[in-house]
Amino acid sequence: KLQMAVVNVPNALSLARLACAPVAAACVARGRPARALAVVAACGLTDVADGHIARRCGQTTVLGSFLDPLADKVLMSSLIVALHRKGLLPRNLMRLTVTRDIGLVIGAVAVRALSVPPPFSVRKLLQVDKVKTIQITPHYIGKANMVAQFSLVCGTLLAWALGEPRHSAVKLLQWVAGCTTSLSGVEYALHSGFCRVGQADNQHTNGFK
Repeated sequence: KLQMAVVNVPNALSLARLACAPVAAACVARGRPARALAVVAACGLTDVADGHIARRCGQTTVLGSFLDPLADKVLMSSLIVALHRKGLLPRNLMRLTVTRDIGLVIGAVAVRALSVPPPFSVRKLLQVDKVKTIQITPHYIGKANMVAQFSLVCGTLLAWALGEPRHSAVKLLQWVAGCTTSLSGVEYALHSGFCRVGQADNQHTNGFK
């Protein structure tokens, strides 16, 4: 059944992480960096846990391969926007991050939807019936970018909480995050390995990070 195929612990953890995005952003907006940092740290633990549980317990789903990176992107983009509004991150970095993430999400969904053989159905989109379709695969630069963004957000929040929001280390993290964001966007746009044909019993791929 469709419900059995998509409702499991890893997907629930991803949904919880997705729900934490507005909470973390609200903490930033209210000037509470320590609380925001605690929320981000908890989300980081769920990110590690959902992938581990999915692989170890055989609870891998195509929905999970999209939901996991989607939650990460919504969380990071929300915090980067919130930190920018507080004057702690530059506008260009915020625009670059949000534009790339929106483009990747739209592109990933569109490519998968177009690859589903007619007649189109949600079951086929999620590969519940093991219908061959396009599987989005992550690149190393995309994974590196996720680490860079996470480090930037945590580093900025920590520096803010310690009363040194303009610390030189934060500036370095901004450059690293900006460079990896640009490179990952170009790679996903040009690389021929952006997607591949897969089946529903494939390993959890962490989507399109």
